Amino acid sequence: MRSFFLFTTILTGIFIPHDSLCQGTSYQITIDSSNYKLGDMLVNENSEYVGVFFGPPPNLWSPELFLVDFSGNDISTKPAYRFFTGGNATFRWLIRGHSKGKRVIIYAFMEFTNPAIISIDMSTGSYWVKSAGWSRTDFAFDETSNNLAIFGGNGINARLSILDSAGMEEWTRDYTINSTGFPSPISDKAIIQFHPVFGYYGSVTLYDSDNPSLTESFILHLGQDGLPLQWKNFDSFQLKELYTGYDGLYLLGKTDAEFSFTNNTSNLMLVKMDWNLNVQWARVYHASSFEYNKATLSTANDGTLTLGYSTFGAFPVILAKLDAQGNILWQKGYPLFEPQIDAMPDGSLLLAAANHFDSTGAIFPKIIIAKTDSIGNIEGCQSFPTCLKTNTVSFSVNDFELENEPGSLDTILPPNFFVEPTQFTFSDFCDIPPAPSPEFSIPDTICAMDSITTLAPANVNAHGTLWHLTGNDVDSIWADSLTFRYRFHKPGSYTLSQTVWFLGCGHSAQHTIEVVPALEAAIVADAKPCEPPLRLKIESNKPLKEILWNTGDTAASIEALQDGTYAVSVSDGYCQAGDTTQIAFASTLLGGQPALTLPSDTTICLQDLPFALLPLSPFTDSFLLNFNPTGQLPFSLEEGSTYIVSAVIEGCLFNETFHLKLKDCNPAVYLPNAFSPNGDGINDSFFPQGKNFIPSKLLIFDRWGGMIHSSEGLSANWDGGNAPAGVYVYVFEFLDSRTHEKKRTEGEVTLVR
Repeated sequence: MRSFFLFTTILTGIFIPHDSLCQGTSYQITIDSSNYKLGDMLVNENSEYVGVFFGPPPNLWSPELFLVDFSGNDISTKPAYRFFTGGNATFRWLIRGHSKGKRVIIYAFMEFTNPAIISIDMSTGSYWVKSAGWSRTDFAFDETSNNLAIFGGNGINARLSILDSAGMEEWTRDYTINSTGFPSPISDKAIIQFHPVFGYYGSVTLYDSDNPSLTESFILHLGQDGLPLQWKNFDSFQLKELYTGYDGLYLLGKTDAEFSFTNNTSNLMLVKMDWNLNVQWARVYHASSFEYNKATLSTANDGTLTLGYSTFGAFPVILAKLDAQGNILWQKGYPLFEPQIDAMPDGSLLLAAANHFDSTGAIFPKIIIAKTDSIGNIEGCQSFPTCLKTNTVSFSVNDFELENEPGSLDTILPPNFFVEPTQFTFSDFCDIPPAPSPEFSIPDTICAMDSITTLAPANVNAHGTLWHLTGNDVDSIWADSLTFRYRFHKPGSYTLSQTVWFLGCGHSAQHTIEVVPALEAAIVADAKPCEPPLRLKIESNKPLKEILWNTGDTAASIEALQDGTYAVSVSDGYCQAGDTTQIAFASTLLGGQPALTLPSDTTICLQDLPFALLPLSPFTDSFLLNFNPTGQLPFSLEEGSTYIVSAVIEGCLFNETFHLKLKDCNPAVYLPNAFSPNGDGINDSFFPQGKNFIPSKLLIFDRWGGMIHSSEGLSANWDGGNAPAGVYVYVFEFLDSRTHEKKRTEGEVTLVR
């Protein structure tokens, strides 16, 4: 069994003057100095309190500890005692503290030595210091003898020691709990309370080192001699505080049990017992999105209770006045960031925060101390509505095996302590950021397929948020998200609401969103990009209010004068769209070369039709004739005409004109029917005339069939010779000059003399 190690150092004669025993009605202040760390606030039965500060500097190890006396109405300057060792022993944190009258007991964990128990009379400055070996320790005062009870836990072991006003041991008793089912139990908390008639009430809470979520609490009713009278245990909640009222005990703590009336994972439980540890009633206190963090209670002689309950973050504290059965009479809320809370005997609430926050949720060190009046108001500062609820629940306790035996305290030399008076100054402070709000900004009309994000939400300090989107076959919820982001796929009308919770209350706001059909826009050319200029225009499904081309133009159409990328951004006032097109003029591809080559204009014989026209191009093998496809090349021209030949390059037509002329190439032979070879130079000879023939032979016959003349070739003619006038027969043979075919013609000719 591990023991306490106690050694006493006593000093008297240090005195700090005090205003009075009555503190101001209500206020909220901040310390003027920096570099101090808040330890605790210790409240006595007169609703006076002492602040425990560490530092400077305000880091994990502090060379100094300060006890600040907040008695009196002057809130600007407060007297204090400064404790320091003068060696390498430093204060780490405050384990437990207690205040009775002007006497203050603190139990501080220290580096390089055992935890220190410091007792000081704040009115005279007399004090003593002891070292102790157990860290889970609580204190209580015997009001009749002014003795100090020290109760501590170490695993399944507990110890109660009684010290006189000088810190000297009067007796000690050890207790062993044998019924826990945990293989490796560890003490989580030890609490002691004293009643002048019924004796001591102590509790120890254990948890399993292998599974810290498993806890079990044990409560002991001990006589004024430390002998056990009754003892019970329970595992339905984690006991955090134990209070003695005018007619029984109050157990305050955390329960992780599931209940139908709340979705929280942890809630506050308050159990009322009589002096013999019989359960009178049990209640769970809960609020929406309000997880258990801290709780405090004070009792009044009329049976009413003052309950302080807090969650995490900013705006976390609820003060509730309860009747004797635990019903809520009224409640108020406060914004300080995760403060320590103490319900005062006068019905007020003390709040002490080590940090503050801003509207963005940023946290920074700042010690703030606030005290309400008995109806929950803080002068000059705002309180907030709360929504704490309570339900009666069943609560059972069990017996367990408890052993006890006398014990003794071993002593160990504590470090040398030095104490000197000092003071702190404070200033009024009510600079609190706005409360969380469900209000949010969002466009009231957006475009389908667009994404939206809520703007400037004021929910950063809320304890819970819920976004709810409905409409057009959508019914979706997003929980605990500071912002809302969503892409709307379908046009229609939607409703978006946000609910935020703080101090247990839900606050809602909503907006209607009209989602219009998506804007469609496309760049369309009025022709193929054959050669500049090319007009580009925008086709869209809605009238456009804003147009911006990448050329800087804002018109609905532009002219493309060169190759390149052309892009446009458009808006109808709600939706945005854009399009990009790449323009590559086909004429640019030619590089200065002709698109196609044709033969020179041609004249041919009619008899030579059809004419074969073969266009040539280095850029394509696709051609049109008179803008029509005509099959395979070459083109077959059936008549003389003007033809338009097109080369199809990148979908563009490059045109050339071809002229085909026709002529009749059949032989045309004319021989006169009479001639007069009289030497007058007119019709003096008979010969063939015409075209498209080559003379071969001319034969002349008289009427009796006798041949009288024959000539050939180009000399085929007859000058009449000596023939008399009369009618003669001719036969003319010739070649077709185009086909070289032999042909003949015959007839009569009259020779005139």
